Amino acid sequence: MAKGQPRRVIGGGAARRLPLPSDSDKIIEAILACIARQGWRRLSLADIAAEAELP
Repeated sequence: MAKGQPRRVIGGGAARRLPLPSDSDKIIEAILACIARQGWRRLSLADIAAEAELP
């Protein structure tokens, strides 16, 4: 999914826009991506923030 784009649900009827992911959702997705890429032992908060594109 493109970053910054609202998610859409396609199905019966018109497509509905879902709300943008919250910061919490971004952080969880970033944690999982970092763990998949480099393992959890080397994971840092800075890595997570950079992956989640948060300050």
